[in-house]
Amino acid sequence: MKNNKKIIAPKYRTNRNILIEEYNVIYFHTPKNGCTSFKTALIPHIIDSNYEGSVHQFDFPSANFDQLDTKYNDYMKFALVRNPWSRIVSCFQNKIRAANINNKLINKGVAKIFNKYKDLFYGGMPFTEFVDSVCSIPESKSNPHFISQLYWLTDFSGKLMPNYIGRLENVEDTINSIYIKTGLSLLNIEHKNSTIIKIHYSEYYDEILKEKVRNKFAADIEIFGYEFEANSDIKSIGFIDDVFRERLAKSKFLDPLMKEKNIQLMLLQDKKKN
Repeated sequence: MKNNKKIIAPKYRTNRNILIEEYNVIYFHTPKNGCTSFKTALIPHIIDSNYEGSVHQFDFPSANFDQLDTKYNDYMKFALVRNPWSRIVSCFQNKIRAANINNKLINKGVAKIFNKYKDLFYGGMPFTEFVDSVCSIPESKSNPHFISQLYWLTDFSGKLMPNYIGRLENVEDTINSIYIKTGLSLLNIEHKNSTIIKIHYSEYYDEILKEKVRNKFAADIEIFGYEFEANSDIKSIGFIDDVFRERLAKSKFLDPLMKEKNIQLMLLQDKKKN
């Protein structure tokens, strides 16, 4: 383990996974799916002293994507998914504030990480306009906080990178599975950075908004098996088998996502050249 009291990455890490070699575990973190809580709980398994600073700036070790099926083939590679309708409400509550709110993360009521979208988002905007703005942005240019979860968890060939999928709605099931499989204990995990939503997410929607989100996140809804009002005790998908992978490969929603990922890849390559 590292013994640094404060380890800050030079910039926000975009490698999208955390490697815990001691337990043969890789965590694919997805924004708005409990990632702050899991990152916080994993730090003590990486360093043997207290960490000071933003958990999202911590320099986590990561696995090379090209070695997932070789060097890390026997690792438990897990991710959490979430009901898309709930996830968008959480994103709205967390990233859009009153227009007069300004701090290190918020500018005029809008999360600074949304600055690149210019007038698409503004402080105090209603949820209906927020959904319209999110739905107008292609996946290749979407912010990680509202990008499709399937887009986030697949490689550029369309292959699902995790081999275990849990659900935020039943996170204890995932925590127990990790402990049983690897011995990594996250039993005392705390819910960090939770967005306080005073009413159930379903109350934010009318039928039109519901369908807009259904169309935008159709891949997540189909592949991960969500309904608008999922039961809170919905079971984890668990370890991914050949049946699941075949269903994913045959999904009509996979090809459009992969086209967007190829656009993203070209954008990244152009950025490196410049």
